[in-house]
Amino acid sequence: MMKKNLIISLILLISIFLSNSVEAGNPDGFVPSWKVGQRWILEASYRDLRVEGDVWMLPMQWIFNVRAKKVIDGEECYVLHIYGRRSSQKNQAILWLSVNDLRPLKVIDVYPTSSGMKYQERDINKYSSEPLMAEGTPIPYDLPSFPLTKSDKRAQSADVFGAYNKSSNTEAKKFSRVRKIGGISFKRNVSQKSKTPDKQFADTFAGYSNQTRNGGQSFQVEMTEDRSNNRLIQLWQQGAPWAISGGNQDKKVRLVPESEYLQKNGGER
Repeated sequence: MMKKNLIISLILLISIFLSNSVEAGNPDGFVPSWKVGQRWILEASYRDLRVEGDVWMLPMQWIFNVRAKKVIDGEECYVLHIYGRRSSQKNQAILWLSVNDLRPLKVIDVYPTSSGMKYQERDINKYSSEPLMAEGTPIPYDLPSFPLTKSDKRAQSADVFGAYNKSSNTEAKKFSRVRKIGGISFKRNVSQKSKTPDKQFADTFAGYSNQTRNGGQSFQVEMTEDRSNNRLIQLWQQGAPWAISGGNQDKKVRLVPESEYLQKNGGER
């Protein structure tokens, strides 16, 4: 009887381990999984392009709210509403993202003009898994192509950065498509590479893990658009709803730990 109970216990432990080893049911890599009603905040700082030198404007905070799940053309997707934490931040965005791989199926940008608020639907190829780059908007909704390739098994958390090596890096993925703007066709080439994070980012992962008690497999994603040669780097960690840090030469973004904004707002979300 004891032997039978031991076997059942082992089976349960194995099943729990397997169910927690991947997110969004994807055994090939990491895809964040969300729930309706889930919210998080990104804080973004932008370089002041109106002046010369390394001058940055005060940071803005953006609320990401998973409003619902909907079906578009037979595919289930999250409806993600993004808006500013302050009323002075007029820009908004609504993203319809596939539950399976967060592939954008539809994106609408809302923006202020001298004649009031307007909106525009982005030119999205819902059958392509290319990265989503935030263009013409201050909202930092940049998303890589998922799933992200698993890192070296010897380096699954921030406290073992010394084990990282070049063998865990992956080849860059290439994405190319033709977009029409004002009746003129433009070819757009984007490349993405995910790898185990560089040692310089160890403190970023450790700091986030210490505040959230959330330590999981970590990834460094680099997205580059050939046209601008502007490289965007994001740091992702399993268990976090979004990249915990990211940016390029003109913006810096971080995921605000829940404990931080709850403390500032007296426990209110």
